[in-house]
Amino acid sequence: MEDGGGEEFILVLPEADFKDGIKKAEDLRKLVENFNFNGIKLTVSVGVTEFKKGESIEDVVKRADKALYKAKNLGRNQVRGIK
Repeated sequence: MEDGGGEEFILVLPEADFKDGIKKAEDLRKLVENFNFNGIKLTVSVGVTEFKKGESIEDVVKRADKALYKAKNLGRNQVRGIK
């Protein structure tokens, strides 16, 4: 059964650029997809963005959230990024 919900959390990768963030997110997505949670199948959808000098944290989070919902709307269990 898929309830469509889940928890949201933020990872900050201070030394990573956008391309590195996409790679790390895809690695995490694959780890979760292939991990045996006592017979329970879990997946993650991930939104990735990059901090731009001078912008607010709220702007960064909004953009990452937009990328996350893009991943969910396109079928879940995937990584989407918005620069």
